[in-house]
Amino acid sequence: MLEPTDHTRPQRPHTVYAALLLIQLNFAIGAVAAALALPKTEPLTFALIREVCAACLLTAYALKQGEPAAPPRGSRALMARLGACACATQVLAIADSNSQRTRRRSRSGSPRGPWSSPACQYCCAGTGPTRAASLVWCWPLSDATRRQNARWRPVSPAHGCFALAAAAGASYQLVSKPATRRHAPVAVAAWAYSYAAVGTALSAAALWACGISLCPECSSFYSVPLEAWPALAWWIICSTCVNYALMMWCVKRSSPTLVSAASALQPPLAAVCALIAIALSGGAAACGAGEGRCVAAPTVRDGVAACLIVCGVLAVARSEKSAAATASPPAEYVRVPVEGVAGCAPPSTRRAVRSVSSSVVTASRRSSSVASVARKWCSSSRGTSRSLEDFRTATRSRGAREPTWTSTCSTISDFETVIAPGDVLYLPANWWHQFEQPFEDTGALNFWTPPRDTEDPRLQLRLLWDGLERELVNLFGNRAGFMHERMATGEVEQDARAGIGTMDARQAWGALVAHATKWKEWSDGSDERYEEALVAVYLTAGRGLIPRRGDWLPGTAWDMSDLAPLSVAERCEPAPEDATFTHVCG
Repeated sequence: MLEPTDHTRPQRPHTVYAALLLIQLNFAIGAVAAALALPKTEPLTFALIREVCAACLLTAYALKQGEPAAPPRGSRALMARLGACACATQVLAIADSNSQRTRRRSRSGSPRGPWSSPACQYCCAGTGPTRAASLVWCWPLSDATRRQNARWRPVSPAHGCFALAAAAGASYQLVSKPATRRHAPVAVAAWAYSYAAVGTALSAAALWACGISLCPECSSFYSVPLEAWPALAWWIICSTCVNYALMMWCVKRSSPTLVSAASALQPPLAAVCALIAIALSGGAAACGAGEGRCVAAPTVRDGVAACLIVCGVLAVARSEKSAAATASPPAEYVRVPVEGVAGCAPPSTRRAVRSVSSSVVTASRRSSSVASVARKWCSSSRGTSRSLEDFRTATRSRGAREPTWTSTCSTISDFETVIAPGDVLYLPANWWHQFEQPFEDTGALNFWTPPRDTEDPRLQLRLLWDGLERELVNLFGNRAGFMHERMATGEVEQDARAGIGTMDARQAWGALVAHATKWKEWSDGSDERYEEALVAVYLTAGRGLIPRRGDWLPGTAWDMSDLAPLSVAERCEPAPEDATFTHVCG
């Protein structure tokens, strides 16, 4: 059902934190289970089976939710990069574990060093003030790493594989952010793992062809012991399908930095799970208590390190909230189009746009003099605050008082456009404007855009609606009105008259939600409604437009004969269809 749900409030932060905690708990349980119960298995074979099965399960669930089996053409390159990051994380981490030959190694979603890898991954993904929080982890992570890998050489191939695996894991988080803006999180996880399975299969085939084994104790490349299937099932269902779908959901709702920082919780949780396993087995699972596979009991130093890590994660979560207040707007919201005027003005500045008639000689002279006086006034007042009345006095024009104008020289631009009697000039909603006519045969129309922090919320909402309408027009052209009506009423069945299908409606819904997500980031939370709720309001506002137009079909021109005065229509030629005015007068 593609009819939007009525979510009126944004996602609660504690829901995201709970999801991140569940992800790391699944990884920790899998690591302990693998250390105790997983027999010797070829690592690449294990990873290949896990990724292929996970890709099939995630794809089946995505199809059930109405998502396509393959990514759209415009997103295939992005999904390929995401799958390459996931594949590189797996292959490099396996190579790292094989090079170290350490007794304690993690077989998690990316089997890397359990203490130091989250720090490297976080340093690759952390930005802004959140990077400072990683200092909280430096001592416990480096201390545990030295004790765990005391025999490491200063420089070794294991170090290189380890660093590249951590960088690939961080890149996965960063690349997934724009992907989750376009598509559903479960679809992103399914497509990424499909590409990752192909890469892992090629890597495994290359090693098998060369006769290279990463498990010398294993009897065959292809055999998987029956004892390994329970642990493999856990990794497929919980540590892959559930975890990576939740991870994409968390990246969509928060930031890659916070998701990467949460990976540092995996070692403390694994230590707790190991302690529980030792207690349940009566101490038999502890290393040194007997023969066979075992886990090391956590020490007091591990407990201190875990406490500091939790403090570091909390510091990251706190700094993420403060960093959101200074986030820069997306590029599509930096410039506001001015229809009918030769130029665009960003909403963060106030620019005067002058519009005069050039039908008489004196108008052209006045236009050049206005620009000259504006440049002189600007150069004489650089770095100072001047009111609009000062500028109006300098240009020898009169008019009503306007809000204070504190722009400097770099924010003043004069544009000129030719208008004629009867033409229609479209003004952006809620812009300040003023019309002046110092002489009978010339006139000036001034525009100012308010800064973003003082804009009327209605203007920001209209910018969102304009962007949503633009998304529909880009996808469906002159069929956008029919798609709008279908989505507003919830009737998404085939419409032969407009050439609309069910898949078109799903694509439109994803594009509208993605655009609403970008608008919420740009507006810095000025509207607390959820993205789907904003799209629902937009669709509801336009409901019923097509039925009120009778038998109108795409491609039929609108009748604008009554828009301009009759005298103008008689003496002027109609303007082109893509013009912002109706007539051209000679």
